[in-house]
Amino acid sequence: PGNAYVTDLRDKKHGRIYRVVYGEEVAPFSLENASSEKLVDALSDSNMFWRRHAQRLLIENGESDMIPSLTELVRVRRLDQIGLDPGAIHALHTLNSLGYLSTKAGRKLLGEALSHPSSGVVRTAIEVLPRDAQSRDTLLESEAEGSGNGQVLLSRLLALAEMPPSQQSAAAALEVLTEGRHSRDRWMLDAATSAAANSGGEFLSLACRVAEPTTSLENALQIVSEHVARSEDIPAIAKTMPELLDANPAIRRAVVQGWSNGWPRDARAKLPSDADDQLVEVFQRLGAGGKGQLIRLADAWGSKRLAENAKMIAKSLGEIARNE
Repeated sequence: PGNAYVTDLRDKKHGRIYRVVYGEEVAPFSLENASSEKLVDALSDSNMFWRRHAQRLLIENGESDMIPSLTELVRVRRLDQIGLDPGAIHALHTLNSLGYLSTKAGRKLLGEALSHPSSGVVRTAIEVLPRDAQSRDTLLESEAEGSGNGQVLLSRLLALAEMPPSQQSAAAALEVLTEGRHSRDRWMLDAATSAAANSGGEFLSLACRVAEPTTSLENALQIVSEHVARSEDIPAIAKTMPELLDANPAIRRAVVQGWSNGWPRDARAKLPSDADDQLVEVFQRLGAGGKGQLIRLADAWGSKRLAENAKMIAKSLGEIARNE
């Protein structure tokens, strides 16, 4: 194939030199020695090269006096033919680099941007949100929460994975993992699992109440449970234990397997007394494989109840082993 276009008729002696010049309809454009106003105007240019160049210059020059013009660029909501507002997108990035978005006025502007008609602006607003509880609540209460745009949803999940955990964040991740329309989207499922892991115990407690878990949810449950165990998060484990009693067998199996895989081999902890009692009940509702995993965990967690019932456990497993 490499020689397909080489023929004896090819000219091997002469070459061509082209000179590229501006046409009559295109005027030369330059940002050399550009004023602050021209740099802000260039953020809406049709050419991304000039938009990014102007954004860089505004940031490097510390053009804080142009903040009012930049905020106006976000609020004007001027969409192009494909529904984008590039000026607002670059203005948000510029304001973020100038440190404006962490102020009270900047947070208010971000709240407005989360309801922008352009999904690109909404996604950018999510990406530049400060990663704190106030921004988390703003995001969960905004119109972006119900957006059907995949890129917006992906950015929202990734942001929640970096923000302080909450029950609402866990519910948002659970909703994605139980919806069939995302079952083939690897990146969406990974983002939802990351958000779920960030809310560990809250997510596991909510997920245990799902009647018919999807394969995506079962996979996420095992990953999140393993994450909780590696973190030696006993409060999260104790919070999940009562929910496991009446959970779907597939959910119970996935959670226990995740705990077993993730708990550090030499780590020791102490379960609360009520969680210790529930551990015995969970054990009785597990299959053979799950019982073996839970016995190892019970030893690491110092479970007195399972130790007291050691003979019953050995007899139960012996019966299973002898059952042909």
